[in-house]
Amino acid sequence: MRHRSRQTRGQVFVEFAIVLPVLVVLLLIMLELGSVFLQQQAISTVAREGANLISRQTTLADAELALSSMASGLPFGSDATVILSVVQLGAGGRNGGEPIIAHRRMFGAVPESSTFGNPPAGAYGGPPAYAARDAANDVSIRVTGNLRTSLTGDDVLFLTEVYVRHQPLTPLGGFGLPVPSTLSAVAYF
Repeated sequence: MRHRSRQTRGQVFVEFAIVLPVLVVLLLIMLELGSVFLQQQAISTVAREGANLISRQTTLADAELALSSMASGLPFGSDATVILSVVQLGAGGRNGGEPIIAHRRMFGAVPESSTFGNPPAGAYGGPPAYAARDAANDVSIRVTGNLRTSLTGDDVLFLTEVYVRHQPLTPLGGFGLPVPSTLSAVAYF
């Protein structure tokens, strides 16, 4: 009987040694996914709030301050970029009838490109409105990406894009499991 008990204990130990690495990897995956989902939810909230703010005629400078203060859990200083855009049809000149980015404010340190176009920074004036300097004729401010909607007449589309560099909590990337390096969200009003 004694001999059999030692074999059982040894068998349990071997089974535990085989199962433990799998359990640890599953735990790491759950931690990383939880972190990604939490950060993605926060990014989506910031994007929606940014689009909502600028749709209520808040200046882009004031929207920047509000978003920076509300997103205390997001690394806006060094690991995030927010792009606030107001899109409308050009009223005349070379941009007449074309969707243009009439107002644009981009802040943050992540070098991401806008989904809707990347006009040069010099195409826009300064605070508080960050309005296009030559909305009628500067073709660099035209929307180049897919708006997923069409503008007519006096329609205005308020967009916020948020890009955040994701800092992994776990070393899953070292095991060949893909972990996103940048999370993003876009909101329209």
